[in-house]
Amino acid sequence: MLYVDKFPTVSEKQFVVEKIEYYFQQLEEQQFEFKISEKKDILKSIINPIAIYYIARFHFKYHGRLKTMLFIGFNIDVFLWIIGVLNSVYFIPLGSILFGLYWVYIEFFYAQKNRVY
Repeated sequence: MLYVDKFPTVSEKQFVVEKIEYYFQQLEEQQFEFKISEKKDILKSIINPIAIYYIARFHFKYHGRLKTMLFIGFNIDVFLWIIGVLNSVYFIPLGSILFGLYWVYIEFFYAQKNRVY
């Protein structure tokens, strides 16, 4: 379990270990196959609480797929175009560029150090 031994307090370490053990228990019970609703429940009850600790203590970052980041950027560009901001910057796709650069930044500076989730 990644970085568990580096948590500063016993209570944090115990919380993370319990959540991870529960997650593996669920994996074994469901034979590694979950329905979409079960995946959402696991994300809310196990992954997100653990992620909060890893973000705060070890500076982990979210690393989405490139196409997800560009999709978010595209939606921001459409919104900026609708409100007229892109007209003033010669229709440069600011959202797509920024989210693409964010993905590259996370890929090269955090993914190499295994500090992404």
